[in-house]
Amino acid sequence: MGYKTTFLPDTLIEGMLPLNENTALSQRRRWQHGHMELYFKVATILILKGLLRRNKDQFALGLELAVPRLAFLIILWGVGMTLTIAYGTVPLIDYVYSIFQCNLNFLHKEFQWSETFTASKAIAKYLIWKLPLYLGSFTGRERKWKKTLRD
Repeated sequence: MGYKTTFLPDTLIEGMLPLNENTALSQRRRWQHGHMELYFKVATILILKGLLRRNKDQFALGLELAVPRLAFLIILWGVGMTLTIAYGTVPLIDYVYSIFQCNLNFLHKEFQWSETFTASKAIAKYLIWKLPLYLGSFTGRERKWKKTLRD
């Protein structure tokens, strides 16, 4: 920390990903846990320091790091929707329903119903697969660096 970053649009990074499923899952778990730490620790610190020091670069970097991955955002939305329905707050139920309806209308306009249904199943399957990775970052985050075995 302490170094200003610069965006280089022509930069290319290449790397070999593991072919073994267990090795790939282990690597994915470490990456996911690192992202979660960025959300809850590093981003918060950068935002607060940026505000206190009136440093717009630090503040902007903190905001950038605080943007959750799409899968995590959808899971948070689902939790919020579940809590809304469970506690029966009518304005929130209407709000959640309208968001759901807008998304469904968009998918129906862009795709056939069968494609929409197939895509919805794939998204649900992916979110269910990701859930243990997210939960693991709260219950047993990997803290040691492990070199990923290559095939």
